[in-house]
Parts: sequence; structure tokens; C-alpha cells
Amino acid sequence: MLVDEGKVIFEYELSPRLGDRSLPRKVELADNELERLCTYYSMGSNQRRLRVMTELAKGVELRFSDIMQIATNPKLAQDCLQPMLKEGLVVHGKRGSGYQISEKALPLVVFLTVGLGKMLSVLERDIAARNARGPK
Repeated sequence: MLVDEGKVIFEYELSPRLGDRSLPRKVELADNELERLCTYYSMGSNQRRLRVMTELAKGVELRFSDIMQIATNPKLAQDCLQPMLKEGLVVHGKRGSGYQISEKALPLVVFLTVGLGKMLSVLERDIAARNARGPK
């Protein structure tokens, strides 16, 4: 269940009725929503980029040299930074200043790391438990 200020925005039963393995009927995504999701999924699908975002989410300002410690070379560091800068997930001040995470990016980073990881653990545990019980 996804809740915003006490209002349920999305709800999905993890243990659907036997034979019901489809998405909820309420799930409909417009083309622009799918495009936005693809952009965010691509941000999280790159391990180095996700590590940079995670470090930035800790509230620290990273200099390019710090990002190179994660990305290992200047080209990979730029490959990490450019999509995040383009999408407004990372901000960079004047020359010589570091990179910081934007307000827009913090919820995304939390979801892509802790949130998604915990959700997947619950789903995998639920599936394993159902498989262990065998077919009904």
C-alpha cells in the first residue's frame, strides 16, 4: 500500500487469489508516465550511477574527484553524472563546487535502494513460502 498524507494512492495484494496473476485493473500508464519510468529505471540500472546517487543521498557534497573514486575514470564519472544532471536529480554549482542531490532525487534514491530492496525481499519470501506449501 502506498500512502501519501493518510490517503491510499496505490494498493496491491501480495497474495492474490489462486489463478489471479494479473496486474490490478486500476493500473494504467500513459505514454509520458512510461517514458518517465524508463528514465528512472535506467538511472537505477547502472551500478556506478546508483552508488553515486546513494552517496549523494547521504547529504554530502561530492567533488568530481570523489565521483571518480566510485566510477574509476573520468569517462565513467561523466557517464554517471550527465543523465542525472539532465534529469535534475543532481545539481552542480559554480566551477570548483561539488555535486549535490536534488530534492526531486531523494525519494527516487530511497525507493530504488531501500524501498525496492525491502519490497523484493517480501515478495520473494512470500513466493518461496507459497511454493513450499505446494499447490492447493
